[in-house]
Amino acid sequence: MLCPICIRLLTGVATAVLLAVCGGNSTPTPPPVLNPTPSIAALSLNSIEQGGSSFTLSVVGSNFVAGTSIRWNASDLQTTFQQKASQLFVAVPVSITLWGLPDAVSLT
Repeated sequence: MLCPICIRLLTGVATAVLLAVCGGNSTPTPPPVLNPTPSIAALSLNSIEQGGSSFTLSVVGSNFVAGTSIRWNASDLQTTFQQKASQLFVAVPVSITLWGLPDAVSLT
């Protein structure tokens, strides 16, 4: 038996999702919240000194949520989320940079 909430919501595209979430119980579980895909608009960093230990990278973009992290080449880095969905900060160890080659920056 469907709950009253599911009966009212059974119109439209989300019918299968509602049935799976509700399961016919009288107290349905809300559908999971899907985070939007984060994207990078710009990168900004302070100067890098050869032989230094790290530098700070600022990533400006959109749809950042708590838990979004920055990946430098193949390394996931501990990322600081500033309660803004548009900017992240990370300390990048110089040891993981590819001197003389391009480095890849992505979000996870």
